[in-house]
Amino acid sequence: LFISDQTLLTAGTKVLGFGAMVFIVLGLFMMMRGTEVVGMLEQIGIPFKVSFFVSLALRSLSTAVEDYDTIHQAQLARGSGFHEKTIFGQVKDFGFMAVPLIATSLTRSTQMAAALAARGFRGAIHPTPYRETQPFRWGDIVAIGLSVAFPVALLFTGFNFTDSLVSLWRAIL
Repeated sequence: LFISDQTLLTAGTKVLGFGAMVFIVLGLFMMMRGTEVVGMLEQIGIPFKVSFFVSLALRSLSTAVEDYDTIHQAQLARGSGFHEKTIFGQVKDFGFMAVPLIATSLTRSTQMAAALAARGFRGAIHPTPYRETQPFRWGDIVAIGLSVAFPVALLFTGFNFTDSLVSLWRAIL
């Protein structure tokens, strides 16, 4: 296995790129209200049930992260994770983390289902349509078009950000 500067730079740019993309998308969805997410997804033609489920799932991410942190802190308080472990020990630790996290998630989803049922949500075939306060405008269509056109243009032109960064890195050094 040979690791060069270019390999490390390529790996670093890929990790940073994907990390930034995930962070920006999650940040965008976490800052939006649930009705905005459902309305946005319905406007692009996604069925109500799917858009509602996606909205709930994205809204529940912060709660899942809090649950993970609570479970992790409880395990640390019990003395686990203070020494380096083999791969089998890490798999075992993953199981110790996954079981309470899944149990907590199932409990929360049951509570959420009961709350939805108490509020009369039955997943109707024809729910009351969402009324967007600001309908799609030409600017929205242009923004979506550019968001699709830019990656397609990069794909067909063969432009490579990694090669550009490597060249820039070599010029700096």
